[in-house]
Amino acid sequence: MRERRLASRKQRTFRLGETYGRLLDFGSKSVSSIGRQVATARLRSKRSAELLHLIDRHDLYGSVAYPKTHRPEDVPAIYAYARARRGIFVNTALNEPFGLTLLEAAAAGLPLVATDSGGPNDIIELCENGILVDPRSPGAIAQAALRILGDGALWERYAKAGSKAAEAYDWTRHARRYHDLLGQLLRPVQPVAEPRQLLISDIDNTLIGCVDSIRTFGEWRHEQEGLAFGVATGRSFHSAMAILEQQNAPRPQVMITSVGSEIYHLDANGTTYSQDREWRGIVSRDWNRDAARAALSNVTGI
Repeated sequence: MRERRLASRKQRTFRLGETYGRLLDFGSKSVSSIGRQVATARLRSKRSAELLHLIDRHDLYGSVAYPKTHRPEDVPAIYAYARARRGIFVNTALNEPFGLTLLEAAAAGLPLVATDSGGPNDIIELCENGILVDPRSPGAIAQAALRILGDGALWERYAKAGSKAAEAYDWTRHARRYHDLLGQLLRPVQPVAEPRQLLISDIDNTLIGCVDSIRTFGEWRHEQEGLAFGVATGRSFHSAMAILEQQNAPRPQVMITSVGSEIYHLDANGTTYSQDREWRGIVSRDWNRDAARAALSNVTGI
């Protein structure tokens, strides 16, 4: 497992080096710093040679830093330095379960370019402070970086939006939220009337967008016996839940999320949700992700 993690870090470093080389080829004058506990001495001789060749091929001398290690107390200064130079934070892990470094960088005011797999999806969707990319494509990473670095207004918007990360993922708020949920789970389960009608709504600029309207809708919804309420959205389940709670919207009994690829049902306790496994099996049957990717690879804008 340790070797696999090291190999993953090495591949990530090579992709960043290739990406930065492309940025210089495109005429970017930005300064990049790569390397997160990438110990050159631990790299196999072949990989070490590849990394050094990559730096030489793109003439990255003086532009790339790959420190052997750094102390935790050094991290805030690194982020502050990058922000002062109006830089960005790039994470090209093939899969990022959560994305703590992304939250740290966002809270420091750095726009993000991150892998489209795992936790970064929810972070960037919620905070709206960066661009998701295919981590296996140096070209896509470079284009995303250039888009942010070349647009001052976009950089400012993403940098300011990053403060949402500190608010949304604050530990005190997180603990309070867990405490509230546990309290809800301990309450007696109230019987739910068999629904006779179903109301499904979009979220953005439909259900939410006006505080007074949400309050009015919530009061009306509470009085409707036999009416099941649900949402259909392109957002992921967690992103949808987060925005609904932020807006104090009524809790849906059914959530159709991720552009219809996932469905969740409210459990009898009125607090937690369970994914519809039958629907997941239906949409997954005969799905060929690689074939779809290949078919769309030459479509402009994707």
